[in-house]
Amino acid sequence: VSEIIRYQTPLAHMRRIATEDTELGGQKIRKGDKVVMWYASGNRDEDVINDPDDFRIDRDNARRHLSFGFGIHRCMGNRVAEMQLRILWEEIMNRFERVEVTGEPTRVLSNFVLGYEKLPVQIPSVRVIDSWRNSCIKIGKGAECVGFQGYICHVFKSEKRTGSGSGTE
Repeated sequence: VSEIIRYQTPLAHMRRIATEDTELGGQKIRKGDKVVMWYASGNRDEDVINDPDDFRIDRDNARRHLSFGFGIHRCMGNRVAEMQLRILWEEIMNRFERVEVTGEPTRVLSNFVLGYEKLPVQIPSVRVIDSWRNSCIKIGKGAECVGFQGYICHVFKSEKRTGSGSGTE
């Protein structure tokens, strides 16, 4: 999750006002100057991250990203955000064999938020396990999300074939 956050930084920048005169990287900053930190630049600092433009899900020091800020300005909800993303990816990986991008993304029109408004995907084959009954359902190319036998289990309506309950179909 940390590498995903580092690589696809959710925010573009953060502006602050210098509270005292200082120097950073040879640049003099005076008290009252407006200073901008560009997250994408900070998260691709070659002095901190080796090959920073490469996406490596198993990167050793991925947690050294600046996506949640730093010091007293660090996001208080960063651990909740990381947990939500970890659970999201775990559930996607448990439910779907693969997710294929089928078109160009539409980005949010913002100079602050680096997000997506739309990303067309296809889920070619879905395996859903109803843990209460331990039954398995294989579904072909799907359409809309529906409920199944009163349980909330994200089943896609299409060619439904109910398994024997062994979970191996």
